[in-house]
This record gives sequence, structure tokens and C-alpha cells, in this order.
Amino acid sequence: MLWKKTLAMIVAAVMLASGMWPMAASAQVSAKITLEQAIKTAKAAFPDQGWPEDANFTSAYADWDGMPRWQLAWNEEDKSEVRIAVDANNGRILQYNAYKNGQESNLAPLPKLSEAEALDKAKRFLEKLVPLEFAQCRYQPGEPLRPYLRERDWHLSYHFDFQRYAFNIPFNYNGLRVSVNADTGAIISYNYTWTEGAVPTPSKIINADEAAAIAEDAGKMELQYYLPYAKRGEPAEPILVYQAPKLNYLCVNAHTGEIYTPNLIAPRLAGGANMAAKESVADQLSPAEQQEVTLLEGLLSQAQAETKARQIFAINKTYTVQEAHLTANWQYPEQRHWNLSFTENEQENRQNHISVTLDAETGEVYRYYTNLPQENIPSAGTLNWEEAEKIAYAYLEQMNSAKAKLVELVQPEPTPEEPTEKPISYSFSYRRLVNGVPFPQNGFTVTVFAGQEPVVTSYSLNWVEAEFPSAQDSLSLAAAHAQLRETFPFHLEYRVPERGGRPLPAAATEGATAAKNPITLVYTQAPVVSNMFAAKDMQPLDYQGKPVQEEVVTIPTDIAGHFAEADIKFLAKVGILVVPEGGKYLPHAEATVGDWLELLARASGTSIELQTERLLRSQQVNPKQALKREELALYAVRALGYEKIAAMSDIFQLTAPDAALVSKQYIGHVAIAHQLRLLNLQEQNLAPQAIATRGELAATLMQMFRIER
Repeated sequence: MLWKKTLAMIVAAVMLASGMWPMAASAQVSAKITLEQAIKTAKAAFPDQGWPEDANFTSAYADWDGMPRWQLAWNEEDKSEVRIAVDANNGRILQYNAYKNGQESNLAPLPKLSEAEALDKAKRFLEKLVPLEFAQCRYQPGEPLRPYLRERDWHLSYHFDFQRYAFNIPFNYNGLRVSVNADTGAIISYNYTWTEGAVPTPSKIINADEAAAIAEDAGKMELQYYLPYAKRGEPAEPILVYQAPKLNYLCVNAHTGEIYTPNLIAPRLAGGANMAAKESVADQLSPAEQQEVTLLEGLLSQAQAETKARQIFAINKTYTVQEAHLTANWQYPEQRHWNLSFTENEQENRQNHISVTLDAETGEVYRYYTNLPQENIPSAGTLNWEEAEKIAYAYLEQMNSAKAKLVELVQPEPTPEEPTEKPISYSFSYRRLVNGVPFPQNGFTVTVFAGQEPVVTSYSLNWVEAEFPSAQDSLSLAAAHAQLRETFPFHLEYRVPERGGRPLPAAATEGATAAKNPITLVYTQAPVVSNMFAAKDMQPLDYQGKPVQEEVVTIPTDIAGHFAEADIKFLAKVGILVVPEGGKYLPHAEATVGDWLELLARASGTSIELQTERLLRSQQVNPKQALKREELALYAVRALGYEKIAAMSDIFQLTAPDAALVSKQYIGHVAIAHQLRLLNLQEQNLAPQAIATRGELAATLMQMFRIER
């Protein structure tokens, strides 16, 4: 789990994308393994390919950060393609991908191989190809393969990840990945990610509590106000949260106690979205329409807004208004802004622009931007960071002295090296403080052009009027860290320097971080489901300010020995069957029409409303109505698309002893369901009028998945 996403990036970036290989390799390369040796090694590793002599073959040589490799490709036009990457230093197979051309047809939604069968094939493949490395890895269960109740003309694949361990400690960014064709059992891809070098032993290291104290001091959480994202027209109220932006990145060297972390991105102020206002014209206005008209009557006119903008920013008459929009705030529709765009045509093929956003009621400036003439822009600026910041804050005081007193500067993250030349421009962010508590989504941003004549080229304000809760009930910072440590304990991991999601070898690393050996034993809390927590109890929150709900697979506790036990387990595992609170599915209980429609909807990846429309049609059926077995057959056959065949009831003959009990309009449906084994017999009887059980629903659905179309 720790390295899986990174590994996927590696596969995509390094080799596997068709048409993305480097140019053909020169004969003169600095590789220990020759091209001929690489070809023979690759073909020997995958004898099942057959390697036809008439296949087209191309090669390429690439060196990524001191990791040289031969990239080999065999292509049978309109048939297949095989791509293999071989380590040019030692001949190890790094990557393998096999493509089969041609479209399949009539494939069942459920593949022929089970996950367990495919996993066994993956393990046997790795035991043969890389036995030593495989012995150091552990299988990391991932997302199960989820079938959908629809036609399929492509092969499905199982993807299996095996993470490297050393001294019983997970090794991040290291491991093996295998993909298996779920219909044929063929190995279709393989990826090897392994950092060479001595692995530090977990001896003479600091303990988890010491690491936690170091990490918490370096990446302190901060009590903040947060404005949750909400639907249009549904204003949200600020909530108190603890933000921990470095949580998923901050590590502590277990041997030295030093911070071990990649570059971090400083938080930015969030911008608001706008929705264009629509005019309402009608002879008779509704109350809402009249309210809108009344609101607009109290706002600045376009001419007034233009005059105000020209006065504030000294925009002369050579600039004309190119565009003007009166817009409503997405989340707070009662707030209106004038967006004005001024243009000056000084020369042919070049325009100077100024854009201004004003509060349509008060005239307060929310945004300002001007482009700079391109001529005579120096290569370096005349101001340092501190000098430019003084200009930026003075501008804030000039534009909005009251709000300027309620913000603080967001200090940028330190850079490893100072630039040799002064930047031509600086951007500054100021976040709002409410009762001493930061509110990062509100504040100012200012850009200062640091040329011979410094000038502010952009300015923006984000500010909402809202009720802010008291911070009295919030946990203290110490208590918040303690709670977070209890929920997400610090644990040991091996880490290596990485770039672009790819681990780097010792040859590609520089400085004290890697020293001579890139492998480092660290303490970390990652992965954590969120970097934002409720201030009163440290519950992880999402961007809507709601508790993060981790998906937990619940297997019913009351299905042991039931004839559909395996089917129920599978449907629960892939999220199609939702287990009620308490963990009991009640497989022997009578099923309702709604139970069946919900299962079919989740199996189809659609809404229950759509399934109701498709399957019930014009029937007036109460979803809570008990579901007869013949109705189970009706809706199953409809969902499979066999309705027209079922309508030809005269061609069907039912031989079961109780066939006469089948309603006339359902004879075709029951016959098809029986033939496709969608309807299990009860002591040789169809029992069409009996009420279907919840267990029968699971069994019928699984059989629908197995049917080739």
C-alpha cells in the first residue's frame, strides 16, 4: 500500500506508454550488458511468448538517474506487442508488458479466473523470475476486481502488489507488481522496483516517542478556521480545525533524529467561484424574481463601477472597457461583484490590460491585475524580498486599512539555495486572523514588480462575513498531537530519495540526505486519511468539513452454511451488497422488490431510480412489496436484455411439476431464468408464487454475472 501509487507512476512514465520510447540506441553505450545479452535474457525469462521470427523488433537505451536500461519491443502487426526493460548493469528484468490486439466479444461480466486463482499465478511467476526478491516481499491486498452487469468486449486484469520488507520493516517505494489477465490467466505486466545498497539495521535507534516529539516540533499542527465547500446557494459556516499540511510527508531519521522529508508546498489562499447572474424578464414576477430585481436596484451601476475603478487605479481614458460582468458569488449569491476589463491598444498586435473586480454594493476592491509592457523588462530585479514585502503591505494599507490590520504574512518555505540574481517579481500572501486564530481561506495576495520602478501588478481579496465559533472547546495543541499520535502511531519504514515518484539510486543522489547509501530508516505517521481534523476531537475531515468515512468491508456474520454463502461474501467484498448495521444480512428473510432493485442498481453502477424506471416501467409497485420468485425472474431477464425473447411465450414449455402456477405473462421470463440457472429449483419445483429470499437474490445476481452475452 505504501508504494503502490508510486509504482503505477513509474510504469507509466518510464516505459509502457506506446510511442513514448527514446530514439533507437547507438551501438556505443556505456553498459555492462550488451544489447545481444539483453535480448537473450528477456526471451529466456518469458518462453511462453513463442518469439516468432517474423516479429518486428526495435530497441532503445536509456539512462535515468544512473539507472541504465535496455528497452526492447517486439511487434506483430495487428496481433500483439511485447515490451521489456532490462537493467543494463546486471541483466535483471525490470519491466514487462504484453498487449494483445483485437476486440473480444460475448464476455461475461465476471471473469473466468477468481482473484485467488490469479494471485496464485502471480506468485508462481515471481517465484520463478525473482525468487530472492520475492522471498523478501509481502502481498499487499488492494481493491478487489468489481464486475458490472453490462456487456463486456475487453479483458479484465488483476493487479497484485508485493511490498519489500527488511528486518520485518516495510520498505517504501520498493517491491514487485504483477498484472494477470482475469480471463486467460496470462501474465500481462510486471514491474521491479528495488534499491540496491546496504539496508541499515534497526539497532541503536531512537524510540517512537522521541521521533514523535521531533516530528511534532518540526511540523506543528495549527488551529485554524476553515470554510467548508458547499453547494451553490448553501452558505457554509466556518468551523475550527487543526491543519497538519506536512503530516503525510514528514519523517524522522531513526538513527540520527534528523528530519527526513521531501520539499513541501506552502498553503495558498483559496479563491472563490462565481456564477454569472441571470436577468429575469416577465410580465408577472415571482417573489424570488422580484427579490432579485430589488437586489440589483440597490447596486452600483456599470458606469458607477467604472468610474470608481478609474479613480482608485488612475486608469486614463486611453483604456476602454472591453468587458463588464455583474456576477454572484457561488456560495453566497446575495454578494454581487462587478468584473471590469480595460484594454489599451497602444500598438498593433499588442494590448495592455487592466482587470478590476469590485463589490457591487460597497465598491470595495476584490481583485486587480495589470500586465506589464514587455519592452525594457530587466533580467533581474532591484529589490530583495524584505523591500518588496514593505511595498506590498503598504499597498494593503492604502487599499483597505481596516482589513490590513487583521491579517498576517504567510512566510514562504525556506529554499535550499539563495538565487544569484534578485527576482523580477515577488508574490505575497496574507492570511486573515479571527480572534487570533488563522483563517487561511481569507486574506490578500499581492504581486510586486521589482523593476527599476517597483509597481504592484496584482491584488486580490477573499473575505466572508460569517459567525465564527469560539475556540474555547478546542483541544490544546499538545492534546491534539497526543490524540493524533494515538490514532496514527509513528512506525518504522525504510525510505529512499525519490524524484517524480521514482526512487533514486546512490549514483543519482547528492548531499547529506543520501550520503553514500540512499536507504534510510525513518519514523513516520503516513499514510493518514486527511491532513485536517476537527479541533474538538481530532476526527479526520474532508473538504466539506464532514468526517472522513473509510470504506470498511463488512462480511455478514449470519451466512455460514447458507447455499449462497460464497456469493454473498463476494458481493459484500466488492461493495455491491451493503451489510446492514449489526453485520447481519438475514439471507433466509423474505426479499422485497426494493431489495432486488437496489442490488441490480449497484451491480450496474447506476441509480436505483434508473433501475426502477427500466425494470418496473409503468408498473405501480411498492418497493416494500414482497418479491415473488417469478418476479425475481422477470426483473433478472429484463436486466439482461432478454425481454423480447421472453415475450414469445408460446415457444417455451415448462416441465416442472408446478409449472401451471406460473403467471401467464411470466412464462417466458421463468423459462429463460430456469434455463440460465437464475432460478434455483425447490425440490424439483419452480415455486413461482413463493417469496424469494435475500440469499436467493445474491445467488441469482452472481449467476447473471457469469452469463456470456
